[in-house]
Order: sequence, then structure tokens, then C-alpha cells
Amino acid sequence: MSGCEYCGCFSYNSSWYEAFGVMLCESCRKSEKLISKSMAKQLFLVTDKDIGKLGTISKGNPNNANWAEMKLYLRSQVEEIAGSKHGDVETIDELRNERRVARSVKRQQQKKEDDGDGGEGECSEAQRKVRMRLEKEYDEKKEHGAAILDAEEQEEQEEL
Repeated sequence: MSGCEYCGCFSYNSSWYEAFGVMLCESCRKSEKLISKSMAKQLFLVTDKDIGKLGTISKGNPNNANWAEMKLYLRSQVEEIAGSKHGDVETIDELRNERRVARSVKRQQQKKEDDGDGGEGECSEAQRKVRMRLEKEYDEKKEHGAAILDAEEQEEQEEL
């Protein structure tokens, strides 16, 4: 153990050494960035298995204290894993764009399918059956109501 990996200073942050396995002094530690698990997966296209090998620091979730703690990774280590998996940064950018385009195309196709099923007066067989049942019930109630009115009218005429 010699000290900080960047500047050679003999003091280093023990919590970062335990978590990430790197010796960094306080001043060099400030230059290193931490990244959340979800952001690492989005930016660098790594999987849980890929980053499961890396050390983490857990912090309380800033969005809601009752939610699970955030796992923070050392960005340089995540970049290293992504580089060994995908290659250089340009390749990662291309892959991310390809996935974005594929998602967009899939959403458009899904929207077209959804519009074709229920739009412009078209309905499924199940919807048609429900509509027919409701219309039948409505007609029966209407006939029953008319029969009651007819009976009341006849009684009024008989009384006269």
C-alpha cells in the first residue's frame, strides 16, 4: 500500500478503498465521479451481471426515503467495463442510437395495430357481444316500462 493512485499522496480514503478497491486521496477523490446503477445501464449499455462485479457505495434514495437505497458505482470503472464489452465510446453511442430507433419503430407499429383494432367504428367480437347484450337489456326495460304505462292508462280510462 503506497497511497493515492493519481498523485501518490500517502493518505487515502479508506471507505472508497473498501468499496471500489482504489486508493484515492480526498483531493483526487473529488475529481472522480459516481454514477447510479440505472444511469450506468442507460449510458454504457451494461447489464446487472456486468456491473455486479464492481464495488458500490449505497446511499439513501433522494427521491423517496422509503424506497430502496441507490447503488453508486465509480464512473471510470463502469466506463472500463463498457469499453471491454462494446469497444470505444463511438460504438456505444451507435448501439444506443440503434436501440432508440428500434424502440421508436416498435412503438409506432404498436400504435398502428392499436388504431386498427378499435378505431373508426370497428370493434372486436367481445365488444360487439357486450353491446348487443346491453341493447337487449335496454329494449326489455323500455318494453316493460311501456307495458306499465299502458296498464296505468287503461286503469285511468276505466275510472272515467
